[in-house]
Amino acid sequence: MKQSYRIISIITAILFTFSMFLFHPGIISFAHAKGLDYVYLSDRNITLQIGDEYNLYAFSLSGKPLKFKSSKSSVASVNAAGLITAKKAGTARITAKVSGYESTCVVVVKPTAITISSTKHELYRNHSFFLKVKTSTGHVPVYRSSRSSVATVDENGLVIAKKNGSANIRISCDGTTVLYEIRVLKPEINLSNSSLTLKTGQSFRVTATVSSGNSPVWSVSNINVLSVSNDGTVTARQKGKAYLYASEDGTKVSCIVRVVE
Repeated sequence: MKQSYRIISIITAILFTFSMFLFHPGIISFAHAKGLDYVYLSDRNITLQIGDEYNLYAFSLSGKPLKFKSSKSSVASVNAAGLITAKKAGTARITAKVSGYESTCVVVVKPTAITISSTKHELYRNHSFFLKVKTSTGHVPVYRSSRSSVATVDENGLVIAKKNGSANIRISCDGTTVLYEIRVLKPEINLSNSSLTLKTGQSFRVTATVSSGNSPVWSVSNINVLSVSNDGTVTARQKGKAYLYASEDGTKVSCIVRVVE
């Protein structure tokens, strides 16, 4: 509807000018003799998004070629044909000039809006998800993590948790930036046994339930008394006492093991 109105407005102005030539040649001759002129612009005010292009139609009463100029080319530039290109958020004045006469169009370039589905996300180490981001211009945003040791993000918005802690993902597009909070949680670990008594040479498997779903790392406090395999199976080596540990991303729990002969 707006575009149709603009086209009708341009056609009306052109017809009006031609009617002056056809029916009022004396007026035109007088204007030329006095060096008078007039600059018509199709628009006086326009609003654009960054990256938009817009044709500003203009003509003069004399038919002489017009010169276009932008007051802020960093915001909106204009070429010799009146094609406006929006560069960054702000306001610029596009002026069409001929023989000392000019008309101006005010161009407002809106800042790019970034929309995200939420502002924070919690997850465990080795878990991942995609950021859901939309920009008002349709331009592709740039992602950057404030702490890559905690969480990384790639050019497609894929976030991967690395270790427990907090990080912010900076989402930037056309000079607009928003932050997305990432919290990598410490997992909870529950062992099937809190204490054991084994005889020398005996083996027993202790199981661990980890809230993150990741496998724990097993270790012992005294390798002379106990040994442990990757699946939590402990083997008593000699008489004594030692601790069996299960660790995962900052969480560590223990089971006391007594070895008897």
